Amino acid sequence: MTTKATHPQPDPPQHEGIVETRYLDLDGDGVPDALQVVEAIAVDDGADGAPVPMAGWCTTSGRKALRGITIGAIAGALVGAAVGAIAAAVWPDTSDSWWLIIAVSAFFLSGMGALLGAFFQVERHVGFSEAWTLTLQDVPDGSIWLLLFDESLPAREALEATASEEVRTAEGAP
Repeated sequence: MTTKATHPQPDPPQHEGIVETRYLDLDGDGVPDALQVVEAIAVDDGADGAPVPMAGWCTTSGRKALRGITIGAIAGALVGAAVGAIAAAVWPDTSDSWWLIIAVSAFFLSGMGALLGAFFQVERHVGFSEAWTLTLQDVPDGSIWLLLFDESLPAREALEATASEEVRTAEGAP
C-alpha cells in the first residue's frame, strides 16, 4: 500500500479580496502564474500591481528580508571573529588587563546595539502579514495567495487564465 505524503495547506490570508487565489509557487513552469497575473493587470490597468497584492511566506520581500538578515549575521560573526583574533595577536600578554576587557565588552555591546537596531528597522519597514510567523518555521514549498481587489474585466480575465490551486470569491462578488 502506497501513501502519498501531503503537506498541510496554509490558511487563506486574513485580508478579504474580491477574489483570493492560491498558487503553488511564483514560477508556474509554463503555465500562467501569480507573477504573470500581477504583470498583466499592471499593464492593462496602468497600475503598479497595487490592486493585486501577494500574501504568503515565499513572496519576494520576505525572501529579501530573510536573505539580508542571514548575510548580516554571517558577516557580523566573521568580523567579530577577525577583530577578536587581531586583538589577541596584538596584545598577547594583556589578557588579564581590565581596560582590554572593558574595551572588548564595549565593542560587543555596540555590536549588539547595532543588531537590535537592524531588527527594529526590519520590523518597521517590512510589511507584516499573517504569514510572517512562517518566516522562521519549516513549511512546505510554494503556496502564495494572490488577493484581487480590482473588479475590472481585464483583471478577472488575467486571473482566470492561470492554473491556480484554489479560488475563493467574496460574498456578493461577480
